[in-house]
Amino acid sequence: MTHSTPTPPLNNNFARDDWRDQFLQRILIIAAVLGVFAVIAGALATDILLLQGIYIGVFITLVAIIVLRPTYLVRAGIFTILPLILGISSMANAGLRGDSLFFLLAYVTFSALLIGPRSGLLAIGLSEVVIIVTGFLIVNGYFTPLDPFAGTSTLENWITDSVLHLLVSLVVLAGLRMLQDGFKRAQAQNKTMVDALRESQLELENRVIERTKELTRKTDQLNASTFVAHQTAEIQELDKLLSSTVNLIAKQFELYHAGIYIINERGDYVILQAASSEGGKNMLKKGHRLGVGVQGIIGLVAAEKRPRIASDVQDDAAVLKFPELPKTRSELALPLIVRNKVIGVLDLQSSEEQAFQ
Repeated sequence: MTHSTPTPPLNNNFARDDWRDQFLQRILIIAAVLGVFAVIAGALATDILLLQGIYIGVFITLVAIIVLRPTYLVRAGIFTILPLILGISSMANAGLRGDSLFFLLAYVTFSALLIGPRSGLLAIGLSEVVIIVTGFLIVNGYFTPLDPFAGTSTLENWITDSVLHLLVSLVVLAGLRMLQDGFKRAQAQNKTMVDALRESQLELENRVIERTKELTRKTDQLNASTFVAHQTAEIQELDKLLSSTVNLIAKQFELYHAGIYIINERGDYVILQAASSEGGKNMLKKGHRLGVGVQGIIGLVAAEKRPRIASDVQDDAAVLKFPELPKTRSELALPLIVRNKVIGVLDLQSSEEQAFQ
């Protein structure tokens, strides 16, 4: 018998964490490649050693988390902090004139995208605090930008840029939230579809298994019937023929008991003539017989000329229970008909329920 290759199971576990990890790693690599040029340009654009150290330190930190590759949250947290550091240093260097607002907006965007909406809200609040505090210090003369050409900005400029940064950050956060919600819905729909496909696949596989078992069973029964016919066709003596037949049937079909009843000349009784089981053989020695049409399903089959099945002998009132056959759970009686006349009954009994169909 050939065995088919099992169908691989459908996978409905979308690896969201793996996807986020790979996405972050690619962003880090791209940022590191572009960061080489940014560090060189930033270091050459200023003579302030502190700023040069910050640029180089940010780049080294970026390379380190790429190479060491700690957990996702550690990498995402460090990466989102880097734009904040660059934003603060740019604002300390040139006030509103530099790229500070760009870096702070990047800080908000990466926090919401890589960690979550709550992290994005926290980033917005922290960015606003940085802008307000720095503006307060510079406007009131508590701090002077490091770049002597930075110029001065009025309080109105700081308030305007703060509000503008807040509005743009909220828009970006709302857009990312909608994108993430759509992603989750698509993931849920994908899971639903894959679950439905899995159920269909399992149902189809079960049907194939059931059909295969049924076909195998029918093939085995056909082979057994052919074997019994070949074996009994060569036997000439009636007693030997009947005895061999019930034994072959019981063996080939794996039955608890098989017996053959022959109708007497008057046609009022069916008399047991052959039995495969030990209990049946004891009944045979006692001259076991049943009244046609009045005793058990065997007597009914002899009278009605049609087969009868008792799927569960405990629930069938027509079934007679014999102490010699205590293990019987289901029974099949077949009329033996010659020229439209019943000459006997083939009685098959199984120790399993629902054995006959």
